Amino acid sequence: MLLASGVRPVPPASPLKDYSEHYVSIIAWTLGVIVVLVGLLLWGWTARKRRQSGIAAPEAVPAALYEVEPAAGAQGMYVGTVLGQDRLDRVAAHDLGIRSDARLEVHTLGEHAGAVVLRPRVENVFVPAAALRECGTTGGMVGKFVEPDGLVAFTWDLGGTEVTTAFRPRDPQDRHALLDALQTIIDRTATTGAAQEDAR
Repeated sequence: MLLASGVRPVPPASPLKDYSEHYVSIIAWTLGVIVVLVGLLLWGWTARKRRQSGIAAPEAVPAALYEVEPAAGAQGMYVGTVLGQDRLDRVAAHDLGIRSDARLEVHTLGEHAGAVVLRPRVENVFVPAAALRECGTTGGMVGKFVEPDGLVAFTWDLGGTEVTTAFRPRDPQDRHALLDALQTIIDRTATTGAAQEDAR
């Protein structure tokens, strides 16, 4: 029906539906899923630490090394430590699985030669020269995957357990100096060990 003016009347708009209850349900469900997932992650991390309770703690950094200039050093990120050379089997014990900003120093001289990982708010790590086994580069480890050869990795003996630690230098040019210093220690340790065997 048209009005006298020729304008068709517009029917009243339907009232807007109230979806607030649905939104509340969706938000509550999402938060519940997040809480469950976080709980599972914490449970898995705690279980891993319990399984690895037999792994020895790293040695404390000798006080003298805090005052000594290293042969090589770099700022960057401590990526983590894994069992053996399995790039995905993270060591959670002794906070070795906590990724953090760090400084890696390699000391090639003196009675405390070795590698030092300095981490703010987390226990520092000292790897004595005699414990170092090999070093090299890798493109990824325990959830941190970068460009090929982007991480400096070194394998070492932790109280009878072979582990591998990865570090990402902030400046890629620091990789070569770190690797050269690590290899110097490894070669010298191997030479000393061979000489001792020959002397027996």
